[in-house]
Amino acid sequence: PVRSEAETTSHFVESFIRFVLGLWRRSLADGTLLTKADKGLSDTMRAVYLSEGPLKETEEMLAPLIQQIAMGEVDAEILSHLDAMCTKSAEKEYKEALNSYVNLTVGKKKWNNAVFFGEAKHNKGFNARRVKRDEANKFDSDETVQKYVQGLRRIMNCAQLLLPNEDISKHM
Repeated sequence: PVRSEAETTSHFVESFIRFVLGLWRRSLADGTLLTKADKGLSDTMRAVYLSEGPLKETEEMLAPLIQQIAMGEVDAEILSHLDAMCTKSAEKEYKEALNSYVNLTVGKKKWNNAVFFGEAKHNKGFNARRVKRDEANKFDSDETVQKYVQGLRRIMNCAQLLLPNEDISKHM
């Protein structure tokens, strides 16, 4: 789907998700996914994209996001990352979409865990230092957000499989 100027961020995210899920369902039904899957898919990806079960699981993972969009309850920071992921995927810029995914999940945090370390000095005691973890964002603290972001990652992979960019350097 192409984004119109009047379309809101949340509406575009929902439209993109519904579009790719529909495309995934149709390509499973008519067998076009089988022919595209022969082009170097790993066994794990083949198991995910060539059966009905993972499609339904992905829909269940994304259902809370669709509900939150309908009620206007999606966190603004999360929504901006989701928008970047969907926009770049719609433009077939899958590598850039993956960068948005990584920024959301890992981000630019100082550490993923709090670290306590120190150095011992001969006859001078122990010098202890603590590096505190950065504040957790909504992805780190909310399991529902984790699920739908993982579901959106599957959608991005499926879009790349079904709508590949001619320039493979732009693939994930």
